[in-house]
Amino acid sequence: MADLLLQDPRLTLIGAGFLGDSEAQDGVHLRWSFDPDLGFPAEGFRLWVRDASREDSRKVSFTKLATQLEQHPAAAGIATGVTVHRMDGGRIAAGRRCDQIGLALGSAPLVLRFRPGFGAAPEPVRSVTVFGLSQRGAVSVRARHAGRVADCAAVGAAPCLRDLTGGAIAEELTALTGADMMLAGRDLRTRRSGDGVAAAVREDRASALERLRDVGFAAAAASCTPFQLTVRADAIDEVLVSGCDAILVGALWSPIAPDDAERGWTPLAGPICLPVDDTPGSPCTAGASGRAVASARLPDAADLPPGAPTRAELDARLLGADFDELSTSLEKVLSGGGQFVTRLAADDIDDGTTWRYDVVRDAVTAAADPYFARILGLYWVHHPIDATARHDYRVEATWPIDGEKKSLSWIIYDRGLEAQPPLPPPTATAATPRIGAAHVMADGILNPFEMDVTVDWRRPSVCELADPVRSPIAYLIERTAADDPATGPYRLVTRRTFEAGGVPEVVPVVIADPDDGAPRFSEGYFVDRGPGYGTFHYRVLGRDIFGRTSGPSAAASVLVTDQVAPGPPLNLAAEYVDPADPDRAGSEMLAWANRDATVGAQQRAAIVVRWVWPEARRMQFPDLDEFRLYFRPGSLNHVLGRITDVAEVAPGEYTVRTDIAPIGPDFPVPQAGIDLGALRSEGEECTIVTVTTESGRLVFRVRANAAAPPLIGPCTFRLGRGRSATATQQARAPYPAFRSFEQPPHWEGFIVGPATPPRPLRVGADGVLRGPVPAGLTLDDILVDRVLEPVDGQVHWHYRMLLRGVELVPTRDRPRAVGTFGIGSVDLVGNEGRIAPPASIVALHRVPPPVPVIVYPPVNFATRADYHGASWFTLEWTGVPDVGYQVFRAGDLDLLAAAGIEVADHRAATDDEQRLQLQQLALDPANIEAFRLVTAAPLLGTGGPMQHRDALPGSLRNRFVYRIRSIDQAGNLAPWPPATAATCVVVDLPGVPPAPPAWAEVAYPPSGGVTLRWTPNASVDIRGYRLYRADEADAADDVRSMSPLFTAAQDEGGGTVVGTMVDRDAAGAIVSVTELAPGDRRPGRLLQHVDTTARPGRPLYYRLVAEDAAGNRSAASERLVVQLPTLVPPAPPAWAAPTVTAGSIGLRWSAEEGVDSLVLRRADGGLWRALRPWAPPGADAFDDTDVAAGTLYEYRVRIRDRVGHIVDGPVLPVTAI
Repeated sequence: MADLLLQDPRLTLIGAGFLGDSEAQDGVHLRWSFDPDLGFPAEGFRLWVRDASREDSRKVSFTKLATQLEQHPAAAGIATGVTVHRMDGGRIAAGRRCDQIGLALGSAPLVLRFRPGFGAAPEPVRSVTVFGLSQRGAVSVRARHAGRVADCAAVGAAPCLRDLTGGAIAEELTALTGADMMLAGRDLRTRRSGDGVAAAVREDRASALERLRDVGFAAAAASCTPFQLTVRADAIDEVLVSGCDAILVGALWSPIAPDDAERGWTPLAGPICLPVDDTPGSPCTAGASGRAVASARLPDAADLPPGAPTRAELDARLLGADFDELSTSLEKVLSGGGQFVTRLAADDIDDGTTWRYDVVRDAVTAAADPYFARILGLYWVHHPIDATARHDYRVEATWPIDGEKKSLSWIIYDRGLEAQPPLPPPTATAATPRIGAAHVMADGILNPFEMDVTVDWRRPSVCELADPVRSPIAYLIERTAADDPATGPYRLVTRRTFEAGGVPEVVPVVIADPDDGAPRFSEGYFVDRGPGYGTFHYRVLGRDIFGRTSGPSAAASVLVTDQVAPGPPLNLAAEYVDPADPDRAGSEMLAWANRDATVGAQQRAAIVVRWVWPEARRMQFPDLDEFRLYFRPGSLNHVLGRITDVAEVAPGEYTVRTDIAPIGPDFPVPQAGIDLGALRSEGEECTIVTVTTESGRLVFRVRANAAAPPLIGPCTFRLGRGRSATATQQARAPYPAFRSFEQPPHWEGFIVGPATPPRPLRVGADGVLRGPVPAGLTLDDILVDRVLEPVDGQVHWHYRMLLRGVELVPTRDRPRAVGTFGIGSVDLVGNEGRIAPPASIVALHRVPPPVPVIVYPPVNFATRADYHGASWFTLEWTGVPDVGYQVFRAGDLDLLAAAGIEVADHRAATDDEQRLQLQQLALDPANIEAFRLVTAAPLLGTGGPMQHRDALPGSLRNRFVYRIRSIDQAGNLAPWPPATAATCVVVDLPGVPPAPPAWAEVAYPPSGGVTLRWTPNASVDIRGYRLYRADEADAADDVRSMSPLFTAAQDEGGGTVVGTMVDRDAAGAIVSVTELAPGDRRPGRLLQHVDTTARPGRPLYYRLVAEDAAGNRSAASERLVVQLPTLVPPAPPAWAAPTVTAGSIGLRWSAEEGVDSLVLRRADGGLWRALRPWAPPGADAFDDTDVAAGTLYEYRVRIRDRVGHIVDGPVLPVTAI
C-alpha cells in the first residue's frame, strides 16, 4: 500500500457550495489541482465525502514564556506545543499592557508553529485564534501553509493597521466605530450576524476578555482593549502575528489528526481519469470513448443556471473538432508515464519558428476554465440530498515519487450549500494609450492602427485570494466603439481568432505569478492592440474559478490619437555625378542635368538619390504620407577651417590658433567627462585637450606626435561623440555641439544656400514631388520616379531622385568636397520619425597642378664619385604649396634606344651636340617610356625652392636627363606637357674613377709597427693613394669614419709609399725585400707603407682609396684586419687603499688598458682561490662580502693581456671587521 501524505501542497482541493446562483450550478463545487511536474496520475483521482467533523480545540498561554523572556531575552521559545520565533531572526521581547504581561508585538511578525519542539515538523491545523491586549494599537494575523497565505485577519487603530498591512491589503480594511478598522478573515465573514461584522467584533472582544481573565487579567484602564482574531483554512502550518502597541497573551488552535484521511469517509467519485479512449493495460479504463467521457462530465442543459453557458455552447467550444487533438495529446501523456513534452512547428512551412508544448502544464493552466476542468477530470459538483447538511471532502491520487509509490490527499472542511455573495467587480480601472504597431491579425486582415491601449486594474491581494468565492482569477475586458458614450454599448475585446477563418473565442486574461519572488504584474494588465483613434471607454469584469463573472468595473476613458511616427526608409544611397569626371562623360544623369544648357555653357553636376520602402515597412506603417529629404554641405559633426599659428607648449602638446568661429562653449581646462573631439591637420588627428575663444576664433590645445605636429594650413574640427562606460573607461559626454542627426531638427532642412529658414525636400509616398521646394532649387531641378518591385509575393517600392543645383566645389587645399543626405518619413497626421542613416556624396578636385619649369645652364656636372662609387646631382625647382612632385630620370642609352639612334653615331658628335640631341629626345613625348621614377613618394611643396639629391653610378661615363611631374592631394597627376612647353636638364658625369686598390700582404718588421703592401693600380694617371685606419670594426665600414694616415694622396715614391720587389723561396716564404728607387715602376712590384704608430696587442682595421689626376677617388678597398703581436708583458696592477666595513672588504686597483683581471684570496696562509671569473677590461673593483670578522685575508689581482701574458700583482693583507 502506498504511503499517504496528508495536506501535501502538491495536490490541493478547493470547494464552495452554491445555491440559487445565476451562473454556478447548485451543489458543492470541488476542483483540484496538482504539481505539473508529477504528471497526470495513471490511476486517476478519487473523491471522498463525510459529514462535517468537529474541531478539536487546544489552548496555550504565553504569560509564563513572556515572564521568562523578560528576565532572559531569547530569539525563540516554546509554550505548551507551540514554538515562537521572530520572522526577522531577532530576539522576542516581552511586553506589558495594563499590568498584563505577554509577547510584545511589532512590525516584525512572530511566527507560531504547532509542534512539541523546534526539531519536529509543524503539524497542520484547521484554525488558530490569538488573543491579547491592545493599547490604542492594532494586530494583524496571517495564516500560511507551504509558504502561501491561507487566511488573514486584522483589527485596531487605523494608522497602525495601515502600516501593518500595507499595499493592496490596506485597501481591504473596513471601518469600525471611532478610529478603528478591521480586516475580516474567513471565520468572521462566515459568522457575521444581521448587525454585520461590528457585532461579530464585539463578540470576539468579549470572548478575548474571558480568556484573559482565565490567565489572571483584571480589567483596568479603558485604554487597553482586548482583541481576539481567528484565521481559518483547510491547512495551516504557521501563523504570523504582528502589531503595534499590543501584546500577545495566548492562542487556541484546532489540529488536523494525522489519521484524519481514514476517519469515516465514503467514496464520492472515482477513479476520475483523463478523457481518452480505452488504453490497454491502464487501470483507469472508462469503458467508453474519450469524447463520451468528456460529454458526461458536462452539466445537463436543465441543470445549468440562466447565466451560465448553454449546453450547446459548451459542446461547440469543448467537444468540437479540437477535442480529438486534445484527446490524442492526452493519450501520449498516459503512454509517456504522465508527461508529454514536444516542440511544435509553425503552420507556415517557410517559418522556422518552434515552441515548447508541455501538455500537462498547458492543460493545468487551461483548467482555469471550470468547464474545461470538468472534461479534463479536475472538477466535480456534489449534489447533497439534504440541502442543509455540511460535509468534509477529500481528493486522493497516487504517483511514483522518489522511486516509491505515494498517495497524496487533501481535505477541505465544513462545506455545504449556501447563497454566495456575488463576485465583486474589479476596481481602480485605468486605460492608457501606448505606442504600438500596425499588424496582421490571425484572420489575415491588416489592422492599420498603430496605437495600443493598456488597461490596468487592481488585482486581489494575497488575503483576498485565500477566499475563492470573492477573488477572480481571470478577467474579461470590454470597450465601446470610438467616440461612443461611456454608457455603451460595450463589446468584449478579450476574444481571439486563432487561425484564418476561425470563430472568435472568449479568452479571459489570466495573470500567472511566478512560484518565487514578487508578482510580475502588481496590477491587472491587458493590451488592446490597435483599437483605432478616438475616445474609448473600457470596463473590466472578473471571473472566479467556479466560472462566475462579476459585474463590470467603473468605466475608464481614454483618448487615443496617432502618436506613432513611421520608421525611416531603407538603403538610402546618393551619388555625385561630376562633369569633370572623364568616366561619367556623356552619362544619362549628366544629359538630364544639362538638357536645357546653352552651347558652350559650363556643365552642371547631377546627383542621384535612391531609397527603398519595402513591404514590411508598408505593413508596419500603412499610413505613410510622404518622405522628407535633408541635405547639409560637408561631413556631419565636422567643421572646416584653417590653422593660422602653431606653438609647442610642452613635449607633445601644442597651442593651435584657427579661423574657426565658436560653435559651442569654451572648455579652458582638460575635461575627463566630456569628449572634446580632435583636430585634423595634414592627415593626422590630434586629440583636443582644451577649447577657448580668442578674438572670435577658436584656439585649441592638442596632443600630437612630435614627429607629426599640426601644421599651418587647412584643418578640420571633429566634434567629440562621447562614449559609453566600459569595464576600464568611464563614460564621456559628447561635445555640446555634437548631433546624432537621427532627428529632423538636427538637419534643419535641405540646405543649398543661405536661405532662412531652410525647408526639407518633400516627396509623396506615390513618388510625386511636393512643393514648395527648398530655396535655391526649382521644380525643373528635381525628377522623382517610383518603381514597384514584386519579390516572392511582396511588393517593394523603389524611389530614384535626379537632382541638380547642388554643387560641390573641391579646391587644391581641400581636394575632397563632401555633402550629406538624410531622409525621414511622415504619416498622414504629420508624425515624423527618426532619420535614416545618412548617405554622403563626394566630389574630387580634378584640375591637375602645373608642372614646374626646370632652369639650368647648358652644361651641368654631377659630383665626383665618392668612396662608394656614387656621384650625386641635386635637382632644384620652385614648388607650389600642397602640391606633390615626382622626379623622373632617363639615361642617355635608354633615350637613344627609345628613339632608335645608334650609340656610335651619337658619340661621334661633339659634347655640346650630344647634350642638345639628348635634350630634344627627352622632351619628345614619344620617348617618355625611357624615364624612370626616382622619388619613392611625391615631394610635397611648401611654396618655395625645392630640391632632390639623386645618386648616379659614378663609375660610368654617361649622361642623364631629369624631368619633373606634379600631383595634387586628390591624386590628379599632371600630364606630360608637349615638347614646346616642357623643360629638362642634362647632367654629365665628371669622369670614371680608378678601380679600388687590392691588398697584397702584411709584415711585421723587427723595429716595430706593421708593413702594409698592396698591388699598384693599372691606371697611368693615378695621383696617389689615401690610407685610413680604425680601432673598431664598425668604424671601418665607411672610410669617412676612419682616421686618415695621409694628409693628402701619396704617390708611389713621393713619400712613405714606396715600391718594393719581394723575393720568395719555393715554399712562398719571403727571402728578401728590395725597396725601389723613385720612378722605378717595374712590373711585379708591390707598394708598401710602414705604419709605425700601430699599437700592438689589439686589432687594427685598414682601407685604401686610389685617386687619379682629375681628383676622382676610387671606392675603398676591402677592409684589412691586422693585430700586432705584443712582445712585452703588461706591468703588474697597483692596489688602491681598501674600504673595510662590517662584513665587507672593498677592493680597488689600477692596471694597463685592455687587460682582463682575476681576483684571488687566501686566509691563514692557505691556498689562493679565485673570488670571481676572469673579468673584462675596465672591471677594476670588487667587493668581498664573504668575510668573517677578525680574520686576516690576503688578496692578489692577476691580469691577462690579449696575447696571453699573465702577470700577478702584489699581495694586499686586510683584516675583516
